[in-house]
Amino acid sequence: MGVWKSRFLTSAGGATGTRTVGSGSGAYDLHQFGAEILLSKGFAVLTPYIGAGFTSSRGRIGRGLAERTDTTTRAVAYAGLRLNLLLPKIVVEVEKGEAVQGAVRIGFGL
Repeated sequence: MGVWKSRFLTSAGGATGTRTVGSGSGAYDLHQFGAEILLSKGFAVLTPYIGAGFTSSRGRIGRGLAERTDTTTRAVAYAGLRLNLLLPKIVVEVEKGEAVQGAVRIGFGL
């Protein structure tokens, strides 16, 4: 399998996993985990990307008859475009989770 390398064209992919366990009080427990994948294709000054992931949470509060639990899993998908100019970096992103939302971010740096 060949790989084409260029000064102006790069590909990237990644995967992350997360796990959180909250504790401290015997009356409250929180367990969360999630995973995400990301793919991008970088050109000279333009990098389009897509990604998807999920977060699952399980919480418990109280004990005995007063105990309440909740379990939920939420999925998210997103796509964006990053424009790398000399000083400003401009990112436009659209995300679909429970609702569709968009963002425009402008950063400055070399």
